Amino acid sequence: MRFGILLGLILIPLSSLQTRAQSTNSSDNSQDQYRAAVHHDLCVTRYNMRQYDRAVELCREAIRLKPGFALAYHDLAMSLFDSGKFSEAMEAVRQAITIRPDFAEAHDTLGYFYYKSGDLKRAAESLKHAIKIKPEYAEAYNDLAIVLYHLNRYEEAVELLSRATKLRANYAQAYFNLGVSYAALKKKDAALETYRTLLSIDAPLANRLFGEIYKGKVVMAREK
Repeated sequence: MRFGILLGLILIPLSSLQTRAQSTNSSDNSQDQYRAAVHHDLCVTRYNMRQYDRAVELCREAIRLKPGFALAYHDLAMSLFDSGKFSEAMEAVRQAITIRPDFAEAHDTLGYFYYKSGDLKRAAESLKHAIKIKPEYAEAYNDLAIVLYHLNRYEEAVELLSRATKLRANYAQAYFNLGVSYAALKKKDAALETYRTLLSIDAPLANRLFGEIYKGKVVMAREK
C-alpha cells in the first residue's frame, strides 16, 4: 500500500487485473479458480466505487472458492479497513502474508495499518521488510520515509525519498515529501530546488509544496 502524501492519507488502489493475473496459477483452470478470480475482480471494482461492504462480501467469496488466494486476502483487508473494521483488516493482511511471506505489497499494507494505529515502530519494521523483499519498491521507500518523518528522523527520510525518486521517475508524491523533509531540516534552498523539479511533474502539488515551505506547515503526501 504506498503512502503518497503524509497526513492527507488515501489508501492505495487495489490490485489491477494484470497483477491478479500474474498471481493466479495459469495451469489451474478449474471452475472454482475461475469464479474466485471473477469475484476478486468484482471486489476490486466495488472497492474503487467505495462500496466497501459489498467489496468485503465479494473478496470473502473469492477466498471461499480459493482458500489460498493471498491477493484476495490483501484486498479484503483493504476493504475491511475502509469499512472501519480495523482488527479484521489486520487479521486479513496477516493471513495474506502467512500464505505468501514474500508478498511485499502486503507487508507495506501492514505497515500502513500500524502507522494508522500509531504504532510507528512496527510500521517501520513492516516497511523495511517490504523493501528487503523488493529492493526496487519505490513506494515502500516513500512510505518508510513518512513513518521516519513522524519520528523526527528527517535526515533518514531525505535519504529514503531520494532513493524513491531515483527508482521511479516523476514520482510526484516522493518529491513533495522530499521538499517537506528538507523544510523540516530548515534546508530552504534544497526544498525550493525540489519544488522546481516537482513543478515540471505536478504543478498543483508543487504549488502546495511552495506554500507549505513558506508557511512552515508540514503536510506530507501518500500514494493515491
